[in-house]
Amino acid sequence: MTSNPQSAIDAFHRKLDMFFHLHVERAFDPERLHWWISLSGGKDSYAMAEGIRRWYQARGLRLTATGFTIDQWGGAAPLSIGAQLPWLSVEVLDARELTKSVTGYAPGEQAPCRRCADTRRQVTDSLLLRRPVAQGFVPFLARGLHLSDTAVSLAWRFALGRDAASDLLGAGKARPIAQMAGDVHLVKPLAYAREFETA
Repeated sequence: MTSNPQSAIDAFHRKLDMFFHLHVERAFDPERLHWWISLSGGKDSYAMAEGIRRWYQARGLRLTATGFTIDQWGGAAPLSIGAQLPWLSVEVLDARELTKSVTGYAPGEQAPCRRCADTRRQVTDSLLLRRPVAQGFVPFLARGLHLSDTAVSLAWRFALGRDAASDLLGAGKARPIAQMAGDVHLVKPLAYAREFETA
């Protein structure tokens, strides 16, 4: 890890550029993508959104993007995300009742992470079905998952006695871009960036 913040920022942009060069520009026209940017309110999704914007800006390309955040628990955080990214239209999806019914969570209990994540996936899929993109555009669902997340996933699989790499690749979870239902692509622009670089 470096103690020089500018060095980490430069590394972040180089790795984002590598992602675009290896996985986007070879198969897609960047100006014919509609980015659906999943925003949690954390540093990773913020860095992802800003990194995508700056990549397009540096090349003089038109960026078509919509941000969204999922309100599962109430509170002010989901409402403040749009203010962090004034250039992006951010939709707040109210999933409080669905989260409550799916997870059965009661205040004070251990958070049911898997069921909570399944709820987010269900809400995201519903959003993409309701809001198709313009003719000729490819929907890119961008999540702020980075190389450190992939390393943790590998470590857990290994700890559970699995063939970690085969298991992860077989589940399609290690790919920087994976085609989902229809023409939607799950995209991880931070696939080569480490967690400290997004900070």
